[in-house]
Amino acid sequence: MPMCNFILNNKLNEELRMLYNPDGSILRMAQLRMLEMLKFIDNICQEYDINYWIESGTLLGAVRHGGFIPWDDDADICMPVKDYLRFKEIMLNGDFKDYVLQCHDTDPNYYGTWGVLRDLHSEMSDGHHRLGGFNFKGLQVDIFPIDDRCNKALWKISRQYFAYLVNAPLFEGRITKYFRWCVPLTFFLLHKAIIPFFRLLTPSDKSVLYYRYGMFWYRRYPKSVIYPLRKIDFEGETLNAPKDLDKYLKECYGNWWEIPPENKRETHKFYVEFK
Repeated sequence: MPMCNFILNNKLNEELRMLYNPDGSILRMAQLRMLEMLKFIDNICQEYDINYWIESGTLLGAVRHGGFIPWDDDADICMPVKDYLRFKEIMLNGDFKDYVLQCHDTDPNYYGTWGVLRDLHSEMSDGHHRLGGFNFKGLQVDIFPIDDRCNKALWKISRQYFAYLVNAPLFEGRITKYFRWCVPLTFFLLHKAIIPFFRLLTPSDKSVLYYRYGMFWYRRYPKSVIYPLRKIDFEGETLNAPKDLDKYLKECYGNWWEIPPENKRETHKFYVEFK
């Protein structure tokens, strides 16, 4: 099994491109706009010495397809918590005309426990009212904070009883209808009490990094799999990636090099209007 970019042969990759994201399609235009957003993040991180790496399907696409998975319609990166807070500070205090960091500070209707870089020159619509209350609805890059303090039992508590109520409106609009009254209080407790208290109870793990408390998913990665970060080609650009691509992707997807059957090629149903 080759361990380099673009492990699919060109013919198969081109066939998938023509099927899902041919040049000029809405999906391809969205991917190219998100590529610009990834480069924006990369430039800031280089300028301010901030660590990040591409994550999940974005990393899988880089290794297997040389860029976006042909049917993928979002982008994901990870940042250690300290680096994320530094990035957040820069975005909140800077004057950026093209992008905004969507968090509770910039959008009181957003209660996600991770940050989202939003494009200000597009607007997404997915037929679901989960975006209806947001101030920013443009194309997005999710930024997941990573921590070295996590206990799985405590993580389950933080997810089941707090993060679920806070994050569920992002995924299940029906939750908003019944629990809107308690989301602000839950969000406040999660960030001001639960996460700090659980981190205090959890010693720092020198060998493993986790999605931080309050995230909707549980993932853990040995630091030796991530560091030192490497460079990887992505749609003709160069972005940061974990050191051991194979182990990282196996943790996420198992046999990551296999193309899933057509009915398993997950994509979100959405439309993008470009401004």
